Amino acid sequence: MMPKVSATKQTLSSSAVHEIWEQTYRTPQSERFYEVVFNWIAAHEQLEGMKALDIGCGIGQHAIRLAKRGCSVVAADFSEDRAAAAEDNIGRQGFGSRVTVCNEDLGAGLSFAGGTYDIVLCWGVLMHIPQILPAIRELVRVTRPGGRILVYEANLFGMDAATTVVSTAIKRAVGRSSVRRVQFSEFGIEYWTETPTGELLIRHSRLGALARFFGAQGCQLRYRIAGEFTEKYSLGGPLGRLAHLWNWFWFAGGHIPCLAHGNLLVFERSLPDSVAPAAPQK
Repeated sequence: MMPKVSATKQTLSSSAVHEIWEQTYRTPQSERFYEVVFNWIAAHEQLEGMKALDIGCGIGQHAIRLAKRGCSVVAADFSEDRAAAAEDNIGRQGFGSRVTVCNEDLGAGLSFAGGTYDIVLCWGVLMHIPQILPAIRELVRVTRPGGRILVYEANLFGMDAATTVVSTAIKRAVGRSSVRRVQFSEFGIEYWTETPTGELLIRHSRLGALARFFGAQGCQLRYRIAGEFTEKYSLGGPLGRLAHLWNWFWFAGGHIPCLAHGNLLVFERSLPDSVAPAAPQK
């Protein structure tokens, strides 16, 4: 397993794969969609005055969204390239005083003291980490009791995941797939994919299994909502525009999250058990 971990980190350290993602998935329509999702978060959770961590921040756009809604934010990424890009993006948008950028590696362990943050955001990050259990424990550890952990992941039972299974099988059969290995685990289907800069893990997650593991770490699932129903807007053209419209419809209507590709899970880290009263002195 260790060679895979190293290969994945090497791939994600490069700017190349991130630039592809940003060109493909950070469209003006998807950015407006994310603003609506964060409005929903702000309406259901206290953000004003909260200390937040955006781990795996990329260019820091979600960190900016948290800062806009009143949080003091630390935006962290293990890639020095992404941390530099985030610092530049955050500064250009005028949020340098509200967002601090640093290098942190969720997979290897975070440097923050336990219970540091009121809000921990982990958006589209766990799906690329091979050793997922230590990463989840770190998310919980740095969240204060009573704080919130917001996890956005690709859903194994969404429609996009179903089409990926079929299309990957066909492409591999004819020798035209970039997916080198497909693995099944307790937490989903893992696609080990060849990119221009190396191997990358993409996991479509069993969100029920994720929720149970968070529960075992003392976290209660407060909400599970549909994010983007599909990422097929990456096709562009009329189909891409239709996909964006469908995403808006599915989210605004509060439709079934288990059919959507992206799911947002909001956990509360449980408060410590009440201290038992001391035994009376004899």
